[in-house]
Amino acid sequence: MEWTITVFLWTCVALLCVHVAWGLDEIARLTWACLCWASRVGGPKIQEDLTRDVHVAVLVNGDIGQSPRTLHHAEMLAKWSFRPSVSPSQFGAESDADLDEAGATVLSKGYYEGGAISQQGAVPRSSTRVTVFAYGDPPKSLVQTEPGMPHPQFPTQGQTSPQVTFRKIHARTRVRRDHGSAVYFITSVLATVSRALDLIEALWTCRPRLDALIMQNPPSIPSLLIALVFARLRHGALVVVDWHNFGYTILRTTRAPSLLLVLAEWYESTLAPYADAHLCVSTAMCEFLRDEWNVDATVYYDMPHCVFRPVSVEEEHDLFLRLEQEYSLPIATERGSYPVSCTLRTSCGERNQHTTRRSDRPFLCVSSTSWTPDEDFELLFDALVELDKSLLQMSYSNTRTGETQVSNLERSLVSPPQLLFVITGRGPLRAAFEARIARADLRCILVVCAWLSKQDYAHLLGSADVGVCLHSSSSGLDLPMKAVDMLGAGLPVIAVDYGCITELIVPGKSGLLVRGADELASTILDLMDGFPKGKKRIGSEKGFGSLQVMREWIRAKYGSLDQRADSEWCRVVAPKLNTLLDLSEDLPDPPSKFSL
Repeated sequence: MEWTITVFLWTCVALLCVHVAWGLDEIARLTWACLCWASRVGGPKIQEDLTRDVHVAVLVNGDIGQSPRTLHHAEMLAKWSFRPSVSPSQFGAESDADLDEAGATVLSKGYYEGGAISQQGAVPRSSTRVTVFAYGDPPKSLVQTEPGMPHPQFPTQGQTSPQVTFRKIHARTRVRRDHGSAVYFITSVLATVSRALDLIEALWTCRPRLDALIMQNPPSIPSLLIALVFARLRHGALVVVDWHNFGYTILRTTRAPSLLLVLAEWYESTLAPYADAHLCVSTAMCEFLRDEWNVDATVYYDMPHCVFRPVSVEEEHDLFLRLEQEYSLPIATERGSYPVSCTLRTSCGERNQHTTRRSDRPFLCVSSTSWTPDEDFELLFDALVELDKSLLQMSYSNTRTGETQVSNLERSLVSPPQLLFVITGRGPLRAAFEARIARADLRCILVVCAWLSKQDYAHLLGSADVGVCLHSSSSGLDLPMKAVDMLGAGLPVIAVDYGCITELIVPGKSGLLVRGADELASTILDLMDGFPKGKKRIGSEKGFGSLQVMREWIRAKYGSLDQRADSEWCRVVAPKLNTLLDLSEDLPDPPSKFSL
């Protein structure tokens, strides 16, 4: 019987490929239905006791460190006790014994583009709820060294987080972007084949048997096809696709030939309907999937984690002490005062008492980026140059006319600057941008490119005066997670205007939208007016005071626990999984304490 069904399964796979390639949609769907039935009845999948826990895989065939949405799936699945015979009522766990009784076993496959890190001090395997199959070494922020302590990557008020173990998978091929189109194409193909083999091996050897697989898309090649076929074939698992964007639209930003773009769009649109369920990041994307690809998706908005919040002046002081040591920021002592410790933004008196924000502190703008082509760095560079000229001209107009005064002014602007612009993240375009900024010789603006820990990044957002989001979206249908983090920290956002961005940024309430470099420069200049006292000059329409009004609106919108990541997952994703897996209707309760 098992041998017969195995042959039938592989025959269905072959027929499915032929039918899809020939465009025979109805026959392809019938073949897929037969494949799903056979995978449930028997075949080479792993056989286990029906009373076991439900097991779910979380798949991200990309950089784990830059996939917070997918990592949050893993965290929530590990917290959530869901068994077919037991209602999922235990949301958190207080001990290792509780962890053995609660939570789904999670496989998270991806890679981390970071430096090596020792795995010493990792928690025991017996209490592990999340397994990460990673290309390269795990990110430092994902390693928990003391069982029972809050997990640094997933801080949640009053909850212990899932414990993580890592299994390293060696990447066979890396894509080379610096040796011309031919080498790029060849290494891309080899890397795709290599990752396909790794993914097939991981799904085929994964224990215990999976009931469902949640996969991030993009990348869709080769993950989507392999997940649909091998999750079904080996495990009989349901497949849930979480649409962050579209792979073929991202491919448009590269040097890919037009034929490859057509094939990529066909591949993605053809395979999408074969998944069992779909999640997506925006209403606009949901409507596109429904109208263009006949896919019924559920909108699951990104929401900020509880770690993102406004910070105290003491936390800001400690943060800038660390940043100034690491990035050699200039420190200027306030005239007439001699504090024990002083940063660009704060000063602290004797015995670490009376920490205050400096009256001459620079206006702090923060932007987060992955340094990829879907963000307009030319716009940012031009805006910074234009803004620097405007600030220099305004400073000059406040002094007496004369050549000597201008020279003294330019020397005094070195420390402290009027504007501190911090850009966090890493990626291929960072070095070129830093070189251009150095050649620009900005006088009133200090630009710092940094790579921060999760906690320092959250504190930086909580300390900033305004956030800048350069995301323009390759499809015009996705929403930037970086802007969600900023709003979670109570930070108004200046965002590039495109497609569906108004689903996240409400102009004049949670932020402002701009379309060009001149508009970005003038918007920041207007918001700096009256800083830090909040007093506007006559004729100014915005001013620093308008930021305070937007902060109040953001606090009212995101200050409750209902507008945080855990609650949104429990409201949207948990019922979806309950329905798919035919589990109890009882849902986990999110944490009950939070304030912004």
